[in-house]
Amino acid sequence: MAEIKIEKKKPVWPWILGILVVLAVIFYFVYWDNDAQDDDNLRMADDTEDTHLQDRPVTDQTDVYNDQTDSLQANTALPAGLTSAISDTTKLGTDPQYTQDAILQLKNAIQAKAAIINVKLNENLFETGDGDDQPNRLNTAGINSTIKKEGNTIVSALEKMQQEKYPNLSSDIEELKDSVSQIGSDSSQESNAINSFFKQSVQVLQKMN
Repeated sequence: MAEIKIEKKKPVWPWILGILVVLAVIFYFVYWDNDAQDDDNLRMADDTEDTHLQDRPVTDQTDVYNDQTDSLQANTALPAGLTSAISDTTKLGTDPQYTQDAILQLKNAIQAKAAIINVKLNENLFETGDGDDQPNRLNTAGINSTIKKEGNTIVSALEKMQQEKYPNLSSDIEELKDSVSQIGSDSSQESNAINSFFKQSVQVLQKMN
């Protein structure tokens, strides 16, 4: 009787393991190469941006800063001293010292604004002295006439600024002139007229931005 030889099947798992190893090696090199390329691209982009920043003229950056500073200066709010000086409506026109301070604070604010917008005011426009020699020094006896005189000086300064830089504020200046003319015209309304003048002067100054 013939002997039948039975051969055992070779195991498949070594082939499967080999295929997995090959796939793992391929995946590793492909993935690593992409990451390395991305990193190189990022470094190149950073180097390019740094180069642009270094090549940018310093004067350009300074000009931007100056433009921003000029813009801020031109839109600066009213000085705190002026706001405080005209806050007590019962003292304006009745208290000589308080009113004198309000006038000086308003003049200072106008001079500061004129400097910012490059308007040259008359050198004698805001001439002041010291002590008893101070021009237009307020006193109880002639306080209203002095305020009116100072008011006309202030209006002249604001009008010059308006004519050179703010042509659209001509009607506001006319209203301010009318407000000054009301001072001393009616004793019963004197306080209202003086307060109105200061209020309108500040409003015109605020519009000059």
